[in-house]
Amino acid sequence: MRFTSLCLIGAALLITAGSPLLAQTGADLLIRPWSDEAKTLETRADALFLGDSHVKESDEDFTLARYEAEGRFRIIPGEVKSPRVGFDYKLLDLGSGISGIPDQLVDASVALGAGVLKQSGWIVAVKGGVGYAGSSPFSDGNAFYGLFDFVIGYEFDETSQFGFVLDYDGNRSNYRDVPIPGFAYRFWNERYGAQIAIGFPYSSIEVKPTSKWSIEALYSVPDDLRLSTSYELIPHWSLFGSVSRTIDTFYLNTTEDVTDRLFFQQRRVEIGVQYSPYPMLEFRLAGGYAWDQEFSTGFSASNTDLVADVSDAPYVHIGVVWKN
Repeated sequence: MRFTSLCLIGAALLITAGSPLLAQTGADLLIRPWSDEAKTLETRADALFLGDSHVKESDEDFTLARYEAEGRFRIIPGEVKSPRVGFDYKLLDLGSGISGIPDQLVDASVALGAGVLKQSGWIVAVKGGVGYAGSSPFSDGNAFYGLFDFVIGYEFDETSQFGFVLDYDGNRSNYRDVPIPGFAYRFWNERYGAQIAIGFPYSSIEVKPTSKWSIEALYSVPDDLRLSTSYELIPHWSLFGSVSRTIDTFYLNTTEDVTDRLFFQQRRVEIGVQYSPYPMLEFRLAGGYAWDQEFSTGFSASNTDLVADVSDAPYVHIGVVWKN
């Protein structure tokens, strides 16, 4: 039985054909399903280029190039206890600077996870990692943070499970210093290609009503909300659309309080095409529109002070996925 079918949160399904996944160094390193149980490596890279924009009130020009790469690797495919490694890298290149905000912001992390026990339908797994979220890479000691997850799940039958997780993320936008307990009831229906996980802090839905249509949704409290649908036009070519909300979080040594962080909030909607010349390779191109863009500072995203309100703007999004 698959490792992911026993560790039940389903927090990080492949949410959209054009938008990034949840971090590979989060709880998903332990529980997200693999597209193929024979595969050992899944990795992807994305680049988003924002069009003409400006800072409201000051009319300063604002440019943004967003680069992301992430992946995961496991030593023994299909093995429940196989060790696995995940990595995430995010770079925001702001081009022209905004007062109080560095020209570049980076968030990089790596984590190692493995199943440690499997007996009588129960599975126990742990994960640990380290990350850095700040301006100049690794130059600010306050920008390092830790990652930890403990997962225990139980399989009722081949289509339904229930699981608990204790999740610690030192760079979570809210409750960063508090391990958050979570749970999920997960079930699936092979006929409709449905995989559903209902719980906290993650809920996800993936449904394929026909061989050509796919509908997906995910909510990760409080950072991510993503909805998408895709349709296969002809073999190897698909059309997709998505809408998402994200919050990026960085430590800054320029804030008055070293415990404060910088938050960048953004909402996006996009439509694009996906080309898959081979089962293990996908290319994506999309055009979209970003709004509700703002920088703010504070201890947590629920209580911040506005630094810069950025105007809406169109963008171009390109990406590549490799699974082997």
